[in-house]
Amino acid sequence: MQVRTVLVKLTDPADRERCRAEMLRMDGQIDGMVDMTVRVNEDAGDYAADISLITRWADEEAYRGYEEHPVHLDVRGAVLSMAADVLTFDYTVPSEGG
Repeated sequence: MQVRTVLVKLTDPADRERCRAEMLRMDGQIDGMVDMTVRVNEDAGDYAADISLITRWADEEAYRGYEEHPVHLDVRGAVLSMAADVLTFDYTVPSEGG
């Protein structure tokens, strides 16, 4: 299973809910996405991200397909238009017994 974590620092923290709504547009729209979680930081300060997105993918092929999926590209463009900074962290969760 592939996991991607995205942390977004917004230019204007007032855009938190709008950014969250944009990210949630991907839910159920991209084949191979096992699940997704979007959270708004309840105590965001100068050094904190405003929004986190965690997506889990059935396998690397599904994850690679997501990177170029039209819904993802549209959401990414909307999020980047609000973002001061974005960090990603990707990793593989080994299958059981492997």
